Amino acid sequence: MKGRAGRTFPSSNGTIGAAFTLGQVVRTRDHATHQELITDMEALSLDEASQKMADAVASVAAIPILGPADADLGQEAGRNVVGVLYLDSYDEGAFGEDDMMRRVIEMAQTFFDSLPRASHTAAARIANTEFWVHASQRPGTSSPVPDPDTWQALEAVLEPPTADHLRQINFDFSDFTPVEDS
Repeated sequence: MKGRAGRTFPSSNGTIGAAFTLGQVVRTRDHATHQELITDMEALSLDEASQKMADAVASVAAIPILGPADADLGQEAGRNVVGVLYLDSYDEGAFGEDDMMRRVIEMAQTFFDSLPRASHTAAARIANTEFWVHASQRPGTSSPVPDPDTWQALEAVLEPPTADHLRQINFDFSDFTPVEDS
């Protein structure tokens, strides 16, 4: 909507929230109906704190990126979600094929494997900066964990990509132009 710069919502809402709290890839089943998808989105409280999903969306996928465990937060190894890659499509069954999803996951994995090198530019213009609140100061998550057994259109499948070297994904790009005094 006009005037909005971005949005945030509870970490367990929608497909992104399900992928975040489960630490698994969540996608629309291959032959799910649009009504089943709407029912699942309602059960995941998508509209509670975000915009309504576009009527034309027929397929969704959310791929969590797992970082190293944060002992300060009591996390299990491999379950620290540092980001979620979200995809949607107007095509039914767009993400239902395992081979295609594995290629997307592989592309994401390749990208995340390259990120540590991104800040090693000659001018050091790219930085993966830590969030303002240190991990040990983050509030605990008390979000309810979704139950994939209750879903009609969605399913939790496949192993997500890992970014064992990233504790956060918060890239800043600075492109300062040198100026000479005259």
